[in-house]
Amino acid sequence: MKPLVELGQDDPHQPIARFGMRSFDRQWIFVDPRLAKTESPSLWASVSAEQVFLTTMTTTSLGRGQAATVTTAVPDKHHFRGSYGGKDIIPLYRDAMLTPNCDPKALALLNVVYQQADAGASAVTIERLFAYCFGVLAGTDYTDRFHEALETPGPRIPLTADPDLFHRMASHGEKLIWLQTFGERFGSRKSPAAGVKWKTQPTRLPEGAAELDFDPTTETLRVADGVLTGVSDSVWQFEVSGMDVVRKWLGYRMEKPAGRAASSTSPLDQIRPTTWLPEWSTELVEVVTAIKESLAMIPDGIALLEEIVSGPLIDGDELPVAPEALRKPPSVKAGKSGELELYGEDE
Repeated sequence: MKPLVELGQDDPHQPIARFGMRSFDRQWIFVDPRLAKTESPSLWASVSAEQVFLTTMTTTSLGRGQAATVTTAVPDKHHFRGSYGGKDIIPLYRDAMLTPNCDPKALALLNVVYQQADAGASAVTIERLFAYCFGVLAGTDYTDRFHEALETPGPRIPLTADPDLFHRMASHGEKLIWLQTFGERFGSRKSPAAGVKWKTQPTRLPEGAAELDFDPTTETLRVADGVLTGVSDSVWQFEVSGMDVVRKWLGYRMEKPAGRAASSTSPLDQIRPTTWLPEWSTELVEVVTAIKESLAMIPDGIALLEEIVSGPLIDGDELPVAPEALRKPPSVKAGKSGELELYGEDE
């Protein structure tokens, strides 16, 4: 690719695409390795209209709240520790050709177990297994229930031997994925509004945190000169590993920088938005709705997880050991145009 210093004003730029800045926060980025080093080129190469990325903590103890989040955009920042680049990411598919990110032998074993228990059991696909895992991690009291065990880093999934319980939890997880990808995956309908709406939309950016005000008694959130209704206290307090999701989302959309950027001496951190974009009004409703509806599902998820852990489980030793090649991301090389191209393990 031509060095940036040699680019002319009229030269074409690389594509601008969504990326997962933090949990529930979609922002925009130039897909250009000359501007920023991406942690995982293979993730960008695996993007498709069907891909879903699950993020969690695999080497550090999980905090309170959901033990995993999902996004359809490449997570280029760590969704549980913003100080890191995109790590601890488990894609649904290994590539843009929708190769399942799972050992085929494991799926085959699950199907055998469930068919033996119930000859009429539905097939276990990679999508159902992915949804089951997300349902356990994000749609229950997982981090509270297993807080002592989770002092040893890395999420572990209690895998039921009951096909009915498996598919009930998979359906639970599918709805959560649909909600938390804002209706883009695992569903055919647009995500609900859930009574969340603007009384008056903002016409300007909040200057700082002082222009954000939440009233739990009226369930209203003031954003500069705008007022959003239908925001419950549980949504306002919702966090992922100690990060207040709604407050963090708004913090990126203020005149004054927040967090580490507030004390940064880098001129890049002083580049701020100057106007409130109408699309942000729509997105904030989507974020609040996704959290509100997800929280409403937690009691059912808790009861379902109780059934799972009280019943027969598939021991981890019964599952096949995944081949080393499947534990590594696919190799990626840059083509002549600078676009990322995916190669097989033997290339």
